[in-house]
Amino acid sequence: MRVILYAKPTIKVSEVVEYLSKKIKQHCVEFAGDFLEKYPPSNIDRLSHEIARIRVLNPNKEFEYNDVTYGEIQFEKKVLERKISPHGILYDGFMLQYIYRELIPLDKRSLEQVHIIFTDRLFGTFDEVDRRYHSRVILLGYPSLISTTGIVEAPAKPREFYIQKILLGHDPLAYEEIKEQFRGRFIDHGDPRMEEVLKGYAMQAVFYQVFNEAFCDNKICRLYNSHWQEEVINSQFTEPEFCKKHRQMAKSL
Repeated sequence: MRVILYAKPTIKVSEVVEYLSKKIKQHCVEFAGDFLEKYPPSNIDRLSHEIARIRVLNPNKEFEYNDVTYGEIQFEKKVLERKISPHGILYDGFMLQYIYRELIPLDKRSLEQVHIIFTDRLFGTFDEVDRRYHSRVILLGYPSLISTTGIVEAPAKPREFYIQKILLGHDPLAYEEIKEQFRGRFIDHGDPRMEEVLKGYAMQAVFYQVFNEAFCDNKICRLYNSHWQEEVINSQFTEPEFCKKHRQMAKSL
């Protein structure tokens, strides 16, 4: 089995590759660079159009393709060309996963190849229970998607953070002061702990494809599906790395 990681140069994955190589000794782990450079689209304008259509415009409605403008298509083209960032835009995760899967050549699509794409795009899935979209860190499947923006935005910050934010209003300076007050209790952009967190989510993708295990219920296991930032920190930085069950399974890798 081969585990193949993809990421833009802005995302540091060398530590993740080294970590996985030690953990899954029977398999080959490699970093293949930017996914869209490895498997470039035959028509970048068409790909830009497809991605623009899967933006989530109303988080309270189930997915539907959008009618897009020329400007939106050009924006997505610039994102693909790394000229700008997709900051602030939410995409439908399953449709983004489908678009990427279609770019993988047929001879590379097999259960013997684990494709993991790190992206700075923020994606979400529609929850049938509360009938709204939720941002996600990871979308397991083929390929598995892991959002570095999602690590920052998806798990909720401490409750006190939001109380302070409401009390102080929308002043940007006040917001930075609140962030400083709660520094260390959440993962932020440029956080030196980001790579360590990525290791845990990459293992979730490997476990899913190898064992068909989605998540763990143990809050201090790296495979735990965290909904709060402090849960992310606890599950990714607490020893031992895995619960008893998943420690044994990890040894078989």
